[in-house]
Amino acid sequence: MEILFIVLGVVGVILVLLLAFLLVIYFMCFYNPVKNKGKSQRPLTGPQYTPFDNEMNALIENVKKISYEDAWIRSYDNKKLHAKVYISDVKKPFAILVHGYRGSGLRDFAGGLGYYISQGFNAILIDHRGHGESDGKTITFGIKERKDLVSWINYAIDTYGKDIEILLTGISMGGATVLMVLDQDLPPNVKCVISDCPFSSPLGIILKVTEDMHLPSKLCKPFIKLSARLFAHVNLEESDSFRSIKDSKLPILIIHGTEDRYVPVKMSEELKSSNPNVELLEIEGAPHGLSFIKDNAKYTSVAKAFIDRYFK
Repeated sequence: MEILFIVLGVVGVILVLLLAFLLVIYFMCFYNPVKNKGKSQRPLTGPQYTPFDNEMNALIENVKKISYEDAWIRSYDNKKLHAKVYISDVKKPFAILVHGYRGSGLRDFAGGLGYYISQGFNAILIDHRGHGESDGKTITFGIKERKDLVSWINYAIDTYGKDIEILLTGISMGGATVLMVLDQDLPPNVKCVISDCPFSSPLGIILKVTEDMHLPSKLCKPFIKLSARLFAHVNLEESDSFRSIKDSKLPILIIHGTEDRYVPVKMSEELKSSNPNVELLEIEGAPHGLSFIKDNAKYTSVAKAFIDRYFK
């Protein structure tokens, strides 16, 4: 009997340690603390970003001055989601802008929002679940976010007219989300997609960051998947960008900086290889998320040519 109690005690300790480890993974990967929501409107930090600080700050301050209306919807799992809506003429097309991981629309689209408005688009700048003014604290790397995006598409159609035309555009995790949503049943109103520095799969990008931290990704993989299931309530392999775009007929433009140290450009090259109709623009020397600033002339020229093919 004494041996049994010892065994049960050892098993109990192991289970507690395992649970603690899984919680650490959840908080590191999937949880977005409230304090991050304030930081997400400031420029990215680090040696790669320092040269762009002044320009980024100026763009963020300028975009804050653009007038907007608040919009609210309920997600498929009853979370209250928020977006900023910029309307010039409801007869013109709509761009739905999707920001990145632990980011915000005002920062990630500090330049892009003004650009799309200048091209005649109305804009819907969403707050992902767990970000900004939207409900939730858990990030699912595009798995649940892609379903939220369908809700925003339907909101735009229901609110502004069944005949509106829609462009989907996203950056980083948002770039992956606008690709992953292509495995959903989308209305014909969605005409094309522009994705900036997307990752090819949720699990793939988490494992890549794990390796960057000098941790054994193969050993960590099952624990990451289990933590996602238990605490984020998501299957990380439910969807990914690679599978979602493989058979898509929608026009897709992917833009990626060659000096991206977070989401490697090879991920976008792999995405292009999955569908020969995908266009890929690589911006030489651009860090993660800064292609628009690094070579604005090339970025906007290619984006405009792409947009002009699918919108009047």
